[in-house]
Amino acid sequence: MEITGEDLKQFFSRSRHLMAVCDDRARLIAVNPAWLEATAMALSEIRGEPLCHLVHEEDARLVEGVLRRLEREATLDVRLRRRKGGALWVELSLFREERRARLYVTAVDISVRVGEEEALAAGEAFLERLHSSVPQAAFLYFVSEGRSVLLSQEGLSPLGYRCSRSLPVASILHPDDLPVVRALPERLAPLAEGQSTEVILRFRHRDGRYRTFLVRETPFRRDERGSVTQILAVAVDITDQKDREASALEQACRDDLTDLMNRRALMATLRDFLEKGDPFALSYLDLDHFKEVNDSFGHGRGDALLRQIGRRLSESAGPGDVVARLGGDEFVVLMKEMADRRVAQAAAEGLKEAIETIGSSTDGISLSCSIGVALFPEDGRDGEALLAAADGALYRAKAAGRSCIR
Repeated sequence: MEITGEDLKQFFSRSRHLMAVCDDRARLIAVNPAWLEATAMALSEIRGEPLCHLVHEEDARLVEGVLRRLEREATLDVRLRRRKGGALWVELSLFREERRARLYVTAVDISVRVGEEEALAAGEAFLERLHSSVPQAAFLYFVSEGRSVLLSQEGLSPLGYRCSRSLPVASILHPDDLPVVRALPERLAPLAEGQSTEVILRFRHRDGRYRTFLVRETPFRRDERGSVTQILAVAVDITDQKDREASALEQACRDDLTDLMNRRALMATLRDFLEKGDPFALSYLDLDHFKEVNDSFGHGRGDALLRQIGRRLSESAGPGDVVARLGGDEFVVLMKEMADRRVAQAAAEGLKEAIETIGSSTDGISLSCSIGVALFPEDGRDGEALLAAADGALYRAKAAGRSCIR
């Protein structure tokens, strides 16, 4: 099937690429609608004009030089003039046909690519100044395309990477942090007003571990309407700081003597149990006559026994159960999936025997305990109510002669 002249006319008129035809002296004969639309020019304004007059004045000499040397074809990046000022960056392809003494021209819009290159250059210049004080990782985020480009890898050295722009940012991001990145459009409003936003992201080390970064986002480039088109994100490694905070929080939630959960941590865990809504039991333990141990053997021996009791309770508790020390000689065990009071009391009996076994194996010391058991939701629907119910049951166990369960 042959291509006809009509086919070529249709292609020329309907193509979305910019096309032009010039005579043997590179004067414009025709352009397609895409060219006129992109430059906002009328055909009557540019017909007969030399091709070098259609480009930005700073690129005119480049085009003239290429045309003088052109034998067959050439490609160059130039800026086309637009009616309303400014310029459109294009990749200009020239093809000379000797037989018809024609010069065929096509232009592909490369504004985005050039804009990226300019932004990268500007970003690097900015980061050179930034890195003179604090080494940081920096990313340039292109809003319309939804992608990030790594500008500097200085701050990524803790991750063990040496490559820079060839490293896709998303490839080293923790999967759970992807929603934070996807929520960037929600942060565009404050960014558009010139404000900075901060997010916490985790990036993967080459060995598979993750490190935590504080990422500050600021508007970097806007379009002619003032909308933010590029965002500069500067990342600072805060892993060590976060580890210290986590360690401090862990310490704040641990009993200094037994290393079990303390009251604060117990109440937080109790809230988690309640939010899940599954039945569970709360056993409230109190050692019988423990003051006599301290009086007879000293507080050092008493503390050692409390640590041993904490370990024994942890070993005797079921999978997923939680053991805490409220203070003094009082302990609490949260027992998961306990809906039957008899089953819960049988489990508490196992805890009681574990503690009393310690006493029987310790020369001169006799240990026993009393336990009060409360069930959720039967005995209370919040933490304070459950603790009060278990404390009441414990009081009844003490009143019944101690060393028993109620």
